[in-house]
Amino acid sequence: MKLFVKTDEFGKPCLEYETSEINVKYNLSHLGKYLVVFFGYEFSLGIDIQEKVKLPDYKDIAKNFFDKDEYEVVCKDKTHNTFYEI
Repeated sequence: MKLFVKTDEFGKPCLEYETSEINVKYNLSHLGKYLVVFFGYEFSLGIDIQEKVKLPDYKDIAKNFFDKDEYEVVCKDKTHNTFYEI
């Protein structure tokens, strides 16, 4: 079996095989000395490692990218912890 690393239409690296019977997906993220790699079968997945830093606009980010309930929880928390946990 031959395995090829190619890129999809969005430029994300993906695995391609000689046979279509295998459909393994992967995603990786790294930050400093940390590396996380996920493998899945027949489904795409994502992971992103972020360093916790104080963001002055974290509530604006949450408002634009989190759902309404998550955003409300972030706004009630005076720390950045909930923002990063979601």
